[in-house]
Amino acid sequence: MANKLKELRQRAGMPMSVLARRSGVSRCTIYLIETGKQHNPQAGTMSRIAKALGLPVEVIFFDNDD
Repeated sequence: MANKLKELRQRAGMPMSVLARRSGVSRCTIYLIETGKQHNPQAGTMSRIAKALGLPVEVIFFDNDD
């Protein structure tokens, strides 16, 4: 699963710690997703991150270039 989390988080000017606090997802989990070490985050995790960034899940976590 391709994701653009790091790029979009940085574009929003949001440090990882702020995203963690706003989403309720641990900083460690966000790091693992951003670095591709966690390949299939749970739907709830993706949803909370997307809501904290104000973006649709699909924009962050799914490759739209297909």
